[in-house]
Amino acid sequence: MKKNNSDHIKEINKLELKYQLYDVSIDSIPIWRLLRFEYRTKYLKSKTGFTNRTSFAKKKWFKIVKYLVISIFELLKVTLSRKRNTILFFAFTRLSQKENIYYDKFTDPIIKYIDDHRDVVVLQRSLGGSYFEPRMNSDFISKSDSILYICRLASILFLPFTILRYFSKFKNLKNRINKIYVADSLYYIKTAFVYGDFFFTKCMYKAIYKSLDVNQIFLVSRPVFAAQIVAAREMNIPVYELQHGATLNETVLYTGPYNDLIDPSLFLTFGSMWKNEHFGIPLKRIKNLGWANTVNTTDIEINRNRILIISSPSITTQLLEILFDVAQEAKSYIFIMRLHPQESLSVKNKILSDKIANLKIESSTANLQKSILKSKVVIGDNSTVLYEALSLNKPVGQINYGFFRKERSELENKLFRSICSKSDFSHFLEETDSPIARVNDIYSSFDFRLLNELITNK
Repeated sequence: MKKNNSDHIKEINKLELKYQLYDVSIDSIPIWRLLRFEYRTKYLKSKTGFTNRTSFAKKKWFKIVKYLVISIFELLKVTLSRKRNTILFFAFTRLSQKENIYYDKFTDPIIKYIDDHRDVVVLQRSLGGSYFEPRMNSDFISKSDSILYICRLASILFLPFTILRYFSKFKNLKNRINKIYVADSLYYIKTAFVYGDFFFTKCMYKAIYKSLDVNQIFLVSRPVFAAQIVAAREMNIPVYELQHGATLNETVLYTGPYNDLIDPSLFLTFGSMWKNEHFGIPLKRIKNLGWANTVNTTDIEINRNRILIISSPSITTQLLEILFDVAQEAKSYIFIMRLHPQESLSVKNKILSDKIANLKIESSTANLQKSILKSKVVIGDNSTVLYEALSLNKPVGQINYGFFRKERSELENKLFRSICSKSDFSHFLEETDSPIARVNDIYSSFDFRLLNELITNK
């Protein structure tokens, strides 16, 4: 059986520990934590073809300048507003859409359960320089891109100083990196820029936290907010990270030792089954908060000919090849291929998809829960959406032949119907009463008591 991404991550994590990449630090922050995602991703791409992104938002400079100015005014307004006892949310950059309103499905549903007497501030980063509006909880939101651009500019201006100041540390880390990976040709410049950006961002947010009298912070995806976490931890402000995906194995994002400064105080799962150490957090720091983003399922009609296929950036071509083979003999079905938020079709894949007459491509901005509920079954490889489909009582098939052939875990065998061949695929579509794994702990009921404990903790 060929090695999968998780197998490779296990191996390189051991090597990173062996060669002590985390021991090279500045102010107790391992420099490797700021670099490792890029190196790991490149390594996996060379081994398995893995990629985390095939879509890149086009920079629209007019919008960037427009929102930069707006962001400056919004941040000045909120920091001068004399807020007290503030709960601060860093929203997820990829928003969902419901009834023509954009929202963050992780943070926005929680905000409505917070008492009115508490000040709430939501800092929202753009996606490729663009903001999606109208936005839920817009009264609480301030656009934060101005901090991003100011800190990057400062990092560039101080680049020579950063290189000279920390050259010995950067060199030490480079020697260790080269024992596992190949250090980038512009290693010193890139490392100095990344650290400078991190440092100035941390300083900026310390000032913001003080101005807003921040008491607690909730955020989604800790690698995106490393500097914000460190700023808070150095000020003894508790930081709570909300789970945003299914993680049952080692990953490029999370695998590695826990660090008291750059990792959150607690990691909050959306279901009890996710309490495991694959998130790079000790079990004692993982709590099950549950899922606040409920959906009304009674007014959605099922289309028995609608098959929802879940894609991701690293499997697009292989998935289309299987669908090209299957769809020709299943012409009564409409296959809806839902793209990952960081995925777009290449020219090659667009040509291939156009050859499949009964295939439609669904944007990741379309309401996911409605898309699941409208479908007869959901099919994919390894995605959070498969678990969400189970929680909505949908039969779920997991492709397990050809490129997708792998050794399935005990949990996968329990939850998903294994599709091991083309005929297996067809049989799964034809089943009128496909068995559904009943798992109540994928998304647990929202724990109001725990939320109250967290927002009163200081």
